[in-house]
Amino acid sequence: MTRRPSPFRLAPTILLLAAALAGGCGGDDPGRASSVEPATPPDGTYTVRAEVVAELDPERPEDRQLRIRHEAVPEFVGFEGEVVGMASMTMPFPVAPGVDLDGVEAGDPVEVTFEVRWEEAPPLRIVELRELPTGTELDFDTAEPLPGEVEVEDVGSQPP
Repeated sequence: MTRRPSPFRLAPTILLLAAALAGGCGGDDPGRASSVEPATPPDGTYTVRAEVVAELDPERPEDRQLRIRHEAVPEFVGFEGEVVGMASMTMPFPVAPGVDLDGVEAGDPVEVTFEVRWEEAPPLRIVELRELPTGTELDFDTAEPLPGEVEVEDVGSQPP
């Protein structure tokens, strides 16, 4: 004779499974721009000049991401709340709904304003974009060390 488990004994397992599935299926993809406006103010807002490396993928318009190469952001505040700076780099940025990308093409110089919300997905997203004049010179070299960086004077020396 086989004994059937009581429904009351299975309830916690079913609830845990349902919560896991809801978290994995219903949440935002960290790389995808959410169509829902955030309810909380941003942890930081930064404006930086950049070059568009790749525009929206026409095969995946729902992603709304631009790949940009941006200048350094020395005043960037990290997750811990301290100024850590952000070096010049190339990275994908999700684009908030309502940001006009008409006519934006790879190679275009732009000025972007992005918001950071560490507790949301995606944590960074472009909220404003302005095209700069063709031929605008951008500075992708970080002239001064960013907060937390150590300058090494002698190539062969080791920090203490």
